[in-house]
Amino acid sequence: MIIDTHVHAGRLKHWDLKIFGSILEPYGTPVSVLDMDPVVTVDKMKEAGIQKACLLALNAPAHNTHIPNEYVAGIVQDYPDLFIGFASVDPHKGKNAADELEYAYKVLGMRGVKLGGIYQMYHPADPIAFPVYAKAQELGMPIVFHQAWTKMREAPMKWMRPELLDDVALAFPELRIILAHIGIPWQVEALHLAAKQPNVFVDISARDAIGYGGGLIQLFRDLALARNLMIMDKVFFGSDLPWTNPATYLNQVKNINEYAEKVGELPFTSEEIDMILGDNALKMLSKLGIL
Repeated sequence: MIIDTHVHAGRLKHWDLKIFGSILEPYGTPVSVLDMDPVVTVDKMKEAGIQKACLLALNAPAHNTHIPNEYVAGIVQDYPDLFIGFASVDPHKGKNAADELEYAYKVLGMRGVKLGGIYQMYHPADPIAFPVYAKAQELGMPIVFHQAWTKMREAPMKWMRPELLDDVALAFPELRIILAHIGIPWQVEALHLAAKQPNVFVDISARDAIGYGGGLIQLFRDLALARNLMIMDKVFFGSDLPWTNPATYLNQVKNINEYAEKVGELPFTSEEIDMILGDNALKMLSKLGIL
């Protein structure tokens, strides 16, 4: 089974176009990509042969951006065989945020969480967010954290590093934590955290982009390090649609061994590539009763 663990949703009205446009502009990407028609997203998933996809909400009032849980849940209800809904709440709201998460789980049918301290303006290990983490742990909802770099000028660099989730993993040992983008540019740190903490994982979303961490040759190096750290079972495929075309990126991952000789590492086995493309995520999601 091919699983995409990092797919965005939202229409133009959900985003602060000035702030997020400033991220896109240097890459020559039009702000119109933020207007994601669910029908087009489904078509792109089908084109890539993706059988399950984690569809992400985002509640970031500090940056005037809100892809509501209800909106994402509606798409999931329209395409229940494809999407798994990941809710988002504002950690600043403490227990109220935890209650919102429980509502998202029990009423809206959401099964995961998307957070990002740099977008939501909080330190990832701030106790203010602990009610949300505790509720996610209780309900068996994995959390995708954007614990990585962004070009957004307003996003604090001091809250981007993967190591900041070490205390969270210790405080909530049963909480499944997924570090988006392998924590770029701290991918070595992110992979070592995943090797240290039993329930910390990484996704490879947007790692194909040259302007976001070095492209495919750097991805091969990242994956080689994961193999050396004996955590190939903790790496998930994620496209980061709409920033990346899922079909193109999937094909690049399937053919990642073309970089083996250039990097001076052994190629990956077909089993290891299958693990990345879906087997690893299936194992984790199945253990939580999500699949």
